[in-house]
Amino acid sequence: MPEKILLISEKQEDLKLFQGVLDNDRFIITWVRSYGDAETDIFENLYALILADYDSVSDEVDLFFKLQKERSKASLIFYGEKFGAEEVSQALQKGVYSIIPRALIAERAYDSVIGGLENRKAFIEILGIMGELKDVNKELKKEKTSLKKKNQELSFINRLSNEISYDQQWDNILSRIIITGIEKIQGYSIFGLFFWLGDNWNLSAHLAEKCYFMDEENTKTEILSQIFNHKRDIRTRIDSVRFQLVRPEAVENSVQHTIPRLKIFPLALAGEYLGSVFISLKGNRRLKRNKEELIITISNLLSLSLKNAQEYHRLRESAVTDSLTGIYNRKGLDDFLKREYQRARRHDKPLSFVMIDLDAFKAINDKLGHQAGDHVLQKFAGCLKSIIRKSDIIFRYGGDEFAVLLPETEMRDAEILMNRMVNKLSRNVFKWNLEKFNVKISYGISSTRELPEGDTAEDLIRQADLRLLSLKQT
Repeated sequence: MPEKILLISEKQEDLKLFQGVLDNDRFIITWVRSYGDAETDIFENLYALILADYDSVSDEVDLFFKLQKERSKASLIFYGEKFGAEEVSQALQKGVYSIIPRALIAERAYDSVIGGLENRKAFIEILGIMGELKDVNKELKKEKTSLKKKNQELSFINRLSNEISYDQQWDNILSRIIITGIEKIQGYSIFGLFFWLGDNWNLSAHLAEKCYFMDEENTKTEILSQIFNHKRDIRTRIDSVRFQLVRPEAVENSVQHTIPRLKIFPLALAGEYLGSVFISLKGNRRLKRNKEELIITISNLLSLSLKNAQEYHRLRESAVTDSLTGIYNRKGLDDFLKREYQRARRHDKPLSFVMIDLDAFKAINDKLGHQAGDHVLQKFAGCLKSIIRKSDIIFRYGGDEFAVLLPETEMRDAEILMNRMVNKLSRNVFKWNLEKFNVKISYGISSTRELPEGDTAEDLIRQADLRLLSLKQT
């Protein structure tokens, strides 16, 4: 049966455009001019997918976001010309599956629609599984022990869904899964993820038992060997995979030299392999059928989140990168700071911000020329990259000013980081032609811990800037 698609646009010619791109035997496209013209049909879930011209519906965009928040079963794709990086970021965070520039509709529309429909299918399956778990709960009211276990699973699924839905940062995804309590509802010796994000394969593993006394490199190699054997068409070297290992302190005389056999589940969407979830139970026991269904549900949730993160990463990298230094630019800072500030306030976590200025940079430009100045900016950005943690983010704020965003970092720890930067620069000799010289910096640090409750992300920047200016004037 053909899939029903709703097209919302003030331009009737858009209907012919999408009919020309999409197979008419596979899709039935209904065209309306505004959201209100089809609101009743939308809430009755008569459409599998909604294509909306962002330029036409920008005044109604909050209605679409409300629709996604209420767990609409229709996949949503925006297209148009006028959206910028901030709109793209907001839309993807609110649950929009994809955003297509109007100029690329002919090239991307078909794949985006197919992916959106697969996304919808997976989402409906997840809702169905959650519904089944709720039904099982009702049947087991008389069995107190079983009911408690099912309640734990439901609670975990809800917490996990809230934690990872539409999340763009996957650097610490495993830690967030652990925090939600997966080990309590399914004990294991090893649990982890293998996934593609940006330009790299990533491996994150949690060793829950205190019986593994091997170095990280051997752990990485043994886990990847099993994954590669399970998915033989992966084309990458073990040494190129980024690795994060979460493990307890090793216990002496409790040594195990090999990783036990892993149960591996795919992370996939629209037929595209995105990675794997893997688990091994304590004592190398077999995974029970109901627990296997739970891991499959977790895999489906993670697949949706990962696909969204990949799309966000691709769009963000193309929109907010400084062409000279390769780090994020001012627009990137606005995007990251807004989200990290809200996260810090919501979870009562510290967030520090550093504003950096290169001392006497104008003198370098005047004496050696602007090419030398560009060289210094590039090298300094490289120095910053070499000392920050994976979770920290650096930006070129403008000219010779740089900024560093430090999530979950107290001000004193930010000060330690900047002392390392100053020491590194004191030992680093910059070269341009026959000239050799050192570069010094001034900086100001601010933290959410010192800001009143009503202050904003802009106040965090302002406080760091004031401290930088005060230091420059001394």
